[in-house]
Amino acid sequence: MSSNGRVWPEDRYAKVAGLRVRYWVGGHGEDVFLYPGLGGSAEDWANAFAHLSEGFRLWALDLPGFGRSDKPAGGYSLAFFLKIVKAFMDALEIARAHHVGISMGGGVALALAIESPERVHRLVLVNSALLGRRVHPLLHVCAAPPLGELILRPRPAVVERYIARCLADPRSAPRDWVAVHQALARLPGAQRAFLAVLRCGMGPFGVKRRVLRPILSALPRLSAETLVITGAQDRFIPRRYGERAASLIPRAQVVALPSCAHLPHVERPEIFYPMLARFLRHGVAGLESLEGQLEGSGSLPNAGAHVEPGGGPGGRRRGEKPKQGLEFCGHPESDH
Repeated sequence: MSSNGRVWPEDRYAKVAGLRVRYWVGGHGEDVFLYPGLGGSAEDWANAFAHLSEGFRLWALDLPGFGRSDKPAGGYSLAFFLKIVKAFMDALEIARAHHVGISMGGGVALALAIESPERVHRLVLVNSALLGRRVHPLLHVCAAPPLGELILRPRPAVVERYIARCLADPRSAPRDWVAVHQALARLPGAQRAFLAVLRCGMGPFGVKRRVLRPILSALPRLSAETLVITGAQDRFIPRRYGERAASLIPRAQVVALPSCAHLPHVERPEIFYPMLARFLRHGVAGLESLEGQLEGSGSLPNAGAHVEPGGGPGGRRRGEKPKQGLEFCGHPESDH
């Protein structure tokens, strides 16, 4: 229980590929996997269990390196994260699920949909990584040692400032949630793991081209129905990256949420989760009247969300595999 009386879901642990992985599970219905962003944890998805437990079985994972999962010293390749997700699904005998990811977690979910489309029913990318080179300048700087070690010290004030950059209104951050992240940042190996993951995919000039090219080239062949959510005030991932991705994915829709930055599921859960539930139940067709309801007096608040259809030329034929493999920090990187 948190200091303000909120009851968190029960911590559970699984041994996956030799690592101890923490997860939360709750609800009944279709399986939905929830992936946090860089430095995130299952607590980021706490509101999902209040909004989505009727109709969905939710799995919120602490990916290795984050939260209360094990934190190896290195080896955080995209192939590594996909291995963890696949092994977790196999251990629980879940053949197919919806996958929802924020930021780095969106990149993992997207890579899974490209490499193993049979495992992904519907895909939701929230201010997703791996859609363009540039991110927040702070991360460009921290990708260069030893600047990251000096700037991102695991101190409460540093964590709170980092969270504030992720929000349109820092006052919207629940205090118990901030306190959890301040505590997680002080766990042994947390800073090292954060920087190791960051540096696998990024250099001082942005996301490495070798990482990005296979992802972008595969978007027109993506088979999963996809919802792309962007925060109009996001300072970490440029909104245009999500819009471009949605225009390339054959069955996609992009929704821009005003008054939201990098973490709309934390900032505006009363808007985010009803929209997410509608998409997971009905796909892109379920969002056709979304803009009018958001702007009117329907069940969703007046948010003024902007909805645009996506869908690029030339979808992938059923069963066709991506033509280019995915790599992420698989060998020493010379491409800046």
